[in-house]
Amino acid sequence: RRQSILHRFKELAVISERVSSYRGIDIPLDGPDQYSFLHFVTGYLPAQNYEGLLKEIGNKAAILPSTQQKGQQSILAVTTINGRPSLEKILQKAGFQQETLPVVEGKTVDELISEGEKEKEKLSTDLKELDNRLKSIAVEIAMPVAEIEDFVEREYQILDASQKFSRTKNSVLISGWIPTDSLNNVEQRIREITGAKYVIQTSQPDHS
Repeated sequence: RRQSILHRFKELAVISERVSSYRGIDIPLDGPDQYSFLHFVTGYLPAQNYEGLLKEIGNKAAILPSTQQKGQQSILAVTTINGRPSLEKILQKAGFQQETLPVVEGKTVDELISEGEKEKEKLSTDLKELDNRLKSIAVEIAMPVAEIEDFVEREYQILDASQKFSRTKNSVLISGWIPTDSLNNVEQRIREITGAKYVIQTSQPDHS
């Protein structure tokens, strides 16, 4: 799910990059051949060639400028079907590079950009909610893992102790002495290590 959200983010970014230069012109995206009597083309040319292009085009076509970025001027050029060869020749001379816009029936550039921004906002919210759920799951998983690790550690300590002291098949005998005031702490530790599976017997020291 997270990967699909990130993949869609990338798709929207690519679409936005392709059409953002023409924001504000409201170009229809039904395809370049939607009008049988008109020909229009989108693209860019070196900004320094723009004024010369306008002079040479004259009344042969309509040129609508859009954004200018990194020394490149984006434009929309519109002419009649009959005027297409002449327009293409002039554009080529001016260093024009065509950009093909995505075909989205019934939409314009501005509508596509607006819808894309709304979808990105929703995807961003979905991604945050998903990340929060994943964090919660990670915490829930971590707790049982910690309990298992604690259990394994106790069992290891029991096994280690069983190798050092007298034992039968089901028990280990540990004998020795400790300071009286340490008895409660030692018994608590034994209870933790054995999981309360122990018997302890104490006696007072023989002073004789």
